[in-house]
Amino acid sequence: MRHLGSSGKGRRSRVGDIGKEGGTEGKKGSWWREEEGRPKAPKISNRMDLLEAIDQELSNVNAQADRAFPCWSANLIECKAPYERSSFIMQNIPGFWVTAFRNHPQLSPMISGQAEDIMRHMINLEVEELEHLRAGCKFKFIFQSNPYF
Repeated sequence: MRHLGSSGKGRRSRVGDIGKEGGTEGKKGSWWREEEGRPKAPKISNRMDLLEAIDQELSNVNAQADRAFPCWSANLIECKAPYERSSFIMQNIPGFWVTAFRNHPQLSPMISGQAEDIMRHMINLEVEELEHLRAGCKFKFIFQSNPYF
């Protein structure tokens, strides 16, 4: 194999330092090496360095997301007003949620006959953000008085 900067017939190598600022080269990045048109894994000694560089890059992205979350959260509060109005309207439409779930292509096959009967008593669905954005969210199903629970 030829070293970076040397040339050879039918062979090329693109191995750079991914840790350098702007160190990725082309679409495949500096970690990509090609020899005779086929991808080739980096040397074992370089793999740990590459993993560490990728881990550092992910840490930087996560830190950036953590800094942006408070701003995003504040904007979310302003955007909730129309959803609260539509929630009030949906609560007053009989069978709204069972119809919505039945018409959803991924959810519909999961709803059994008994689940459908129970869902006829559902009046609201709330989504609660968990403490940390990456932790996900919690769905809260709200039912009117019913014979099931």
